[in-house]
Amino acid sequence: MGSPPVVGDIRFAAANPALRGKGLLGWVLCSYGGLQLDGLRVRRHDDGSHSIGFPTRTDANGVEHSVVRPLDQPTRDAIERRVLGELRRRGLLP
Repeated sequence: MGSPPVVGDIRFAAANPALRGKGLLGWVLCSYGGLQLDGLRVRRHDDGSHSIGFPTRTDANGVEHSVVRPLDQPTRDAIERRVLGELRRRGLLP
């Protein structure tokens, strides 16, 4: 079994002040192994914690579908830990 993919080339685009006031801090584009993940949402929650949301689309019936998502919690945690850690290192998150 090989090593897990590496999250790299993390780019951040800040949300406008109105969205930031609602907890959406911005969006991330990053590489993950041989994939490019775009449109990851960075949120701040009422308790001060941060999380990453993966992009979705809404179909004609109003049903939301994942565009891309981790298949398990350890993968989600690894991506979130790396992205949020890098944004903290850059001073973009407390």
